[in-house]
Amino acid sequence: MTFLKKQTFTRVLPVLAPLLLVLTPGASSAQDAAEGPTPWTKICTENKKTKKEICLISQEIRSESGQFLASVAIREITGNEDGALLISVPPGMLLQPGISFKVDDNEPRAVKYGICFEKYCYSELAIKKNVIDEMKGGNNLTVTTYTQQAKAIGFELTLAGFTATYDGPPLDPATIKAQREQAQKDAAEKSRLARENLIKQQEEATKN
Repeated sequence: MTFLKKQTFTRVLPVLAPLLLVLTPGASSAQDAAEGPTPWTKICTENKKTKKEICLISQEIRSESGQFLASVAIREITGNEDGALLISVPPGMLLQPGISFKVDDNEPRAVKYGICFEKYCYSELAIKKNVIDEMKGGNNLTVTTYTQQAKAIGFELTLAGFTATYDGPPLDPATIKAQREQAQKDAAEKSRLARENLIKQQEEATKN
């Protein structure tokens, strides 16, 4: 299996935009001792029709060049006993056998693909409190999918900061907007640098 570990993270998840549209109409572990900003984000809003609060606790990982790799989100609705685990991966993967995820060396759980868009595919799995407790006590969460050549690829997300984010307050809307704008600027800058590096390599090759 090929493992693609976390390289960069954004606290706002543009890949989860379709899921965020739904938002509009105590185990502890060493992970909470980690210093620095957490890659997990908590966003909550109230459904105006049902008057219930909906929250997404999520993380996205990208390559150094800004390419989307994978994202994981926990969706919880006030009054619902079960939550949902939402996983997004790049398109072009085998639909069978689907996706699996596991915390550390625990037994993996299978998840079926739900729907694919142009830039990513995502799946959804109903989960209970025991999965949340497992994540709170873990260090890493690995999402595994398969290429068209049936080669397994593991995307590794850190669970550092998950407990604090899950149990803590949601982000302020103004903060979310600022982070989204910053993420867009960072992505644009990475694309610019990648283009300049490619041009430089081509020029060097021409000289030789």
